Amino acid sequence: MPQLRKILTSTVLCLAMVGVNSYSAQAAPDKAVLVQAEQQIRLQWQKNPKLSYHSLTYKATLRECMAGSKHFYKQKVLTLKDKWIPVLELPPETLVFRGEVKGFKPGTLGGAGYFFCSSETGELVAYLRMK
Repeated sequence: MPQLRKILTSTVLCLAMVGVNSYSAQAAPDKAVLVQAEQQIRLQWQKNPKLSYHSLTYKATLRECMAGSKHFYKQKVLTLKDKWIPVLELPPETLVFRGEVKGFKPGTLGGAGYFFCSSETGELVAYLRMK
């Protein structure tokens, strides 16, 4: 009986640690980093009006976006160094924002775009205009 109690206690502790680790892996990004990321995106809009949208919303981390849509796996994004890379080359913790023009309807050329920012600094690292 004491052996069974030890096994059950160990199992409960292991499951608790798994729960804590998965919570911390999916914890919400720091508010200051989100604000910095939005500022970086809007700064890019000023530099390149083609990337300007009427609204900007935070979607999720890249990992969460990929889990919810296989669409992200197929995309290539343009880095700020004007180099096209597969979205899978970005870290899974990358913050994903979506911009839309007023009255956006799916299929509208350039009516929406995605912006990818560092989860640590909020720095804009890549973007994608939807076709």
